[in-house]
Amino acid sequence: MKYTTQNGFSKDDILRRLDDEFLGKAAVEGFDDRCVYLTREGKKCAVGLFIADGHPGQNFHGSVFELVAEYDELLDVLPLSLPGMTSFQRTHDNMVAHNVSITEQKNILKNWIEENVV
Repeated sequence: MKYTTQNGFSKDDILRRLDDEFLGKAAVEGFDDRCVYLTREGKKCAVGLFIADGHPGQNFHGSVFELVAEYDELLDVLPLSLPGMTSFQRTHDNMVAHNVSITEQKNILKNWIEENVV
């Protein structure tokens, strides 16, 4: 499925955000190394890159669907629809679970954007 950008984002904007803000480290915390939107060290997950600094959603623990159910205003700032952001995050989560290198994570996320976003 192809996803259309929204909220003023272009595909290039999303790719630039990955290049500029994906710190090359998995944003995981807790006993189960669960991906989180923002860690105490300032690392952000794939969806977390698009949540403004200081927004309470950065501290949320749960799925993208649960995140926007709690903070529906995020639908007005995310670059893709809820299904698109969920698929994007799931791609990231699967890499973290399989210990994919940081460089490869960034490349896979960029390829996902190239292949799935119009």
